[in-house]
This record gives sequence, structure tokens and C-alpha cells, in this order.
Amino acid sequence: LTILALAGLMGCAAAAVPGSADPSGSATAPLPTVALTDPPSGMSTDQPLRPVAELETAEGTVLGELGTYAMDGVGSDAPWLPFAAVPAVEASSAEVLQVRFADGAAIGDVSAEFAPADDTRGAHPLGVPTGARAADGRSVSLGPLPAGRWVLEARVFRADGRGDGLTYWAITVH
Repeated sequence: LTILALAGLMGCAAAAVPGSADPSGSATAPLPTVALTDPPSGMSTDQPLRPVAELETAEGTVLGELGTYAMDGVGSDAPWLPFAAVPAVEASSAEVLQVRFADGAAIGDVSAEFAPADDTRGAHPLGVPTGARAADGRSVSLGPLPAGRWVLEARVFRADGRGDGLTYWAITVH
């Protein structure tokens, strides 16, 4: 049962309570019982349906803001996310960052780019060098980035082929 169908059923339930009278005085029929099914086989219920990434710096780990993504046949299309709308991160200009999925899934591939903080549409992005993959395949190094204020976008693909997502951070590099 899709969320949209469930929402439709809930909307019907809100319009008329089963067994109650409507304004014309007639009784409404009870709503059918809907059974929710388990997720498709092979799909774990403890994994999030959204492929959001996190960024590890010398200061700690920061969960990013997910933009466009596709996961398990579902997705969302979003524009470039501006500096003021995404989580803030600070790093040094010599620092190599680590990107990984928040759920710990193995990474298939990564691409990254950055644009100046005042480029609210990401019209002039520059590529970020990607480097070494962790031995367990769960993180990939990015950078270093030049000094400045940037929006960093990382597109991270899951190794299991379930999907990918674009995640954003507002990064200030000293």
C-alpha cells in the first residue's frame, strides 16, 4: 500500500466516520480494513529510505541535507541547496574530509563539487577531488578544499545498487 493510497483512505475516514450519519441523515458504510505488508524481501526495515550522507572533519561528523535522490524506486528532485539552508561545517585548507552514508551502507561511487556561498543556484560549481576509499568501502575521502565559504555537494551511490543521493553542506574552509 503506498503512502498516497493510505493518505487517501485517511482523508475518506476524516470525511465520514464509519457508521455515522452524514448531513442528509443516511448512515455511511464502514471503511474496509487495510493490511500493511512487510517491505519487499531483501529490504531491511532498519535502513532509512533516504540515502543521506554525513561528512567527517577533524572537528566531528555532520549529517548533511539531502537534495535530489533515488532509492528503492522512489525519489525526489530538488534544486541546488543554498549556503544558508544547509548544515554548517568548518575545516582547514589542508584537511581531507570523509564522506559516508549515515546508515553505514557501503559506497559504490562518489562525485563531489562545490560552489561559492553566494552562488545560490550552483551555477558555477567546481569539482572536488575524491581519493582513497576506506578498506571497508564505507567512506571516501574528499578534498582538500581551498580557503573560503562554499556549498559542498556530494553525490554518493550505494554499492548495493539501491540508489544514490545528493547531500549538501555549508563549509567554511580556513
